[in-house]
Amino acid sequence: MDTPASRAKIPDFVRLHGINLEECLVDRVEGYPTFNAFFTRELKPAARPIAAPLDDGVLVSPADSRTVVYPSISDATKIWVKGRSFTVEGLLGPECADVAPLFLGGSLLLARLAPQDYHRWHLPVTGRLGRRHRIDGALYTVNPIAIRRTNPDVYSHNKREVLLVHTKPFGLVAMVAVGATVVGSINIVTPDGAFAEKGACHGYFAFGGSTVLVLFQPGTVAFDADLLKSSATPLETYVRVGEHIGTAVAPAAAHAGAIAADDVDYAAYLLKARAAV
Repeated sequence: MDTPASRAKIPDFVRLHGINLEECLVDRVEGYPTFNAFFTRELKPAARPIAAPLDDGVLVSPADSRTVVYPSISDATKIWVKGRSFTVEGLLGPECADVAPLFLGGSLLLARLAPQDYHRWHLPVTGRLGRRHRIDGALYTVNPIAIRRTNPDVYSHNKREVLLVHTKPFGLVAMVAVGATVVGSINIVTPDGAFAEKGACHGYFAFGGSTVLVLFQPGTVAFDADLLKSSATPLETYVRVGEHIGTAVAPAAAHAGAIAADDVDYAAYLLKARAAV
């Protein structure tokens, strides 16, 4: 998918999946040197408006994806992953053994990207990017039917990138980009340690399917009612980058791992938000 000859696959892929080239930053098939260059395409800034961009208490979708949400991770193991070896500790890896207990009993968002989707993922929250580490693993499919039928927990066995984000209203948030069938490349574009507003692109997947998981501490997030209802069925809901999917639980408490009170970039963000009111 990285050879010049692979670009010949692009027109059929566009037609098959009805991809809207007008929203792409490069809006001509001829502008892509390889199929993977098209697969990891960027969109025009206006193509994915961010809900309440200056309200860091609003949670937005991290990807164009089929999404399920669970107020409790234990609910997810009963309804979605059926409890097969899925643990927070296994998902985040030994590098996060010190913070994994913060997410026990917390909430979970799963955003599954199909091959035809825009394959960049974005930050669902505003905050300071914390530690990040890569975990090598397999490339099992993340198709929901396969997840229910296979013994391995694909999220804890697949290749993945784990990112911690320090926020004010949600405290510490964990985001996990999981590679799946034939996704051999998980690429990061936002510098480690940066302060970033929600909606900022954090990385992209090369060709194949993939999933982004977001973990929240207990009592920090309220997911939108329509997503909760469909997820309990369980049915995935298609959402796009930047769409409103939840809010921080008010009043905000001093959640563990919150962004530093003296963070100058966050202070500047707050001033910008107040000026916009």
